[in-house]
Amino acid sequence: MDERLRSRARELLRRNKHDSRRSSSVGIQITTRCNVKCRHCIGPFFSSDLPPLTPRRLRDWLERIRAESSANQVCFTGGEPFLVPDALAAAAGHATKLGFYTVVVSNGSWARSPRIAMDRLSPLAAAGLKHVSLSFDSYHREYVPTAFIRHAFDACSRLGIETGFNLLQDDFADDSQVEDFLLETFGQRVADIATVSIASVIRHGRAVNLPPLAGDQDIKEHGTCGAMGILVQQSGHVSACCGPPQSPQSALTVGHMDTDAFGDIYGRALTAPFPLLIQSEGIRFVQRLAGLPSTEPLYAAQRCMACMRLANDERVQEAVNEGFTSLDRRINLAAQILLGTGDELPLTLLLDEKNRLQEEMAG
Repeated sequence: MDERLRSRARELLRRNKHDSRRSSSVGIQITTRCNVKCRHCIGPFFSSDLPPLTPRRLRDWLERIRAESSANQVCFTGGEPFLVPDALAAAAGHATKLGFYTVVVSNGSWARSPRIAMDRLSPLAAAGLKHVSLSFDSYHREYVPTAFIRHAFDACSRLGIETGFNLLQDDFADDSQVEDFLLETFGQRVADIATVSIASVIRHGRAVNLPPLAGDQDIKEHGTCGAMGILVQQSGHVSACCGPPQSPQSALTVGHMDTDAFGDIYGRALTAPFPLLIQSEGIRFVQRLAGLPSTEPLYAAQRCMACMRLANDERVQEAVNEGFTSLDRRINLAAQILLGTGDELPLTLLLDEKNRLQEEMAG
């Protein structure tokens, strides 16, 4: 195999480990509906009885995100976004007009043939969609043949849309196996892949019933999380986490689109104590801060669940808020995290948030 292609696969994996767009990207859950039932999915915990998002509501959200934050990328997620094609095309088009780089995450089940893949993607390309991120792991392949993924990849290339792939670490023993998988599946086309994202299974939803996984091993670390992000759920709740949906009472929930200015939500997502501490110090630190046992094994596959339990514990929230009262420390830590991930630091936003919090504390 051409060493140039293997180098490209290796570069994609290296970039995945260092790429974070915590402040520059906002996720929007455009639907909770999905047409497959992957065994590792957190989906059963999404509310399925929510009314569809209207074009007007999506436009309003996008305009507020543009006007009140430094975000320059919007990622449409689900569920399966291609189940609401009209809403997806309209949202992608409006986001593009506002200057966002637009991404959609999909399982690729709609790409049943080359022609169908072109038919489904052409309206999105015309609307300005820039990137399709395809979930391509062993669980999705139980429902979506590899041929469908290739059809989607080919159609994206023909239409000028970048293609990325979401893989699972649990499918591979090491990075060399990931490289082999990409080369064996796509051959010369590896050179055309824009991004590769690799994550562990989250023991949540259907995944609690899976047999033992590599990610069930004790990770022997503090349990820091690099997946903190800003996700607008279909319900309108906004979380500082791009993983499972959060409850309104969670310390990871930072506002609601119907009741809060997005600028306030955005500021809280960057500087709220709990997500800051999980990202910088880790789950073990938060457990100790709250006086909870921190000696039990901490598993990679269960890290999200451990974090969610802490985020919904009132004792933990109180301990975190009391132990992290220094406003300057919060601002400085947020700046360090943003600088450390290569994000363009929104200094104005951080200073505005500092002023807002000072006024809040003085009052």
